[in-house]
Amino acid sequence: MKFKYHKSYRGFYLIEDNKFKRPYQKIDQEKTLENLNGKVEFNKNEIIEIADEFVVFVVKDGGKTNDTKPVKESKTKKKTEKIDFEVLELKYKIPRLLLQKLYGVIAGNSKKGQRDLLSVLSVIENVTLADSLFSSKVKKIFYYSDKELNELLVRYNFDNLNVENLKKDIEVNYPSQYISNLPVDYKEYEMIFVFYFIILIELLTILK
Repeated sequence: MKFKYHKSYRGFYLIEDNKFKRPYQKIDQEKTLENLNGKVEFNKNEIIEIADEFVVFVVKDGGKTNDTKPVKESKTKKKTEKIDFEVLELKYKIPRLLLQKLYGVIAGNSKKGQRDLLSVLSVIENVTLADSLFSSKVKKIFYYSDKELNELLVRYNFDNLNVENLKKDIEVNYPSQYISNLPVDYKEYEMIFVFYFIILIELLTILK
């Protein structure tokens, strides 16, 4: 496995094909060094390569760590697995209604809606970590009631989204303040939905 230091999030993250793999996976340096008896140096200017069996990842749930390598889910499981929006709502502090709307847009434009949703949420989480003002707006909306949030969404009709037009707008006029320090290519497909979410949050905070 290969890892590269991320300046904004201050840690080494798993990379694949010279790009940060999503959902982002941060290595637990302390635990990994213990497994290696300190025989590796985490140089921020270099790509670090470590054998799979020694790698320990940071797991956000309760601060615990996970010393097993990522397991690929079977195709059969992916087809039958349902998204638990209540779990995602608590994890990302994003209203379930917005998560469902975001998923609806993604699923309507992707053959792998669930995978892309988790990837998009991972980027959104990093955006909120990098931008405290945007994070405060997301937190504010989290406490809207389902009724008032739904009324706003219906009143201003956020459903008519042309993904291709939005993609062109992003490529020409993307808000660089959100992604200048992020390890992502703003032309990547998932970023279309990240910006859809950002636009949604910005409008909701203005309209409410």
